[in-house]
Amino acid sequence: GAHDFGYPTCMPHTIVIDGLEIEDSGLEKNETPYYVLPDFDHERVQSKISPYDPTKKLILSGIVAKSGREVLPTAAPDLYPDLEVVLK
Repeated sequence: GAHDFGYPTCMPHTIVIDGLEIEDSGLEKNETPYYVLPDFDHERVQSKISPYDPTKKLILSGIVAKSGREVLPTAAPDLYPDLEVVLK
């Protein structure tokens, strides 16, 4: 998240995930949710390093974890201020 590529970086404008099954039934029990969009700037320094344009629309349908672990759009909503989440 803090690497300066020397040019603006961006995610796709729209990301669609339809029918994703996370096979995690053999893993130790973990209550931490899975996140579709990462916290790419956990130290909150990105604006000082390199421009980063996050996705604007996230369309999610049929995402399940075998363990029943929760799947959420993002761990860092403040990094995606204009994000529209569509749950189908």
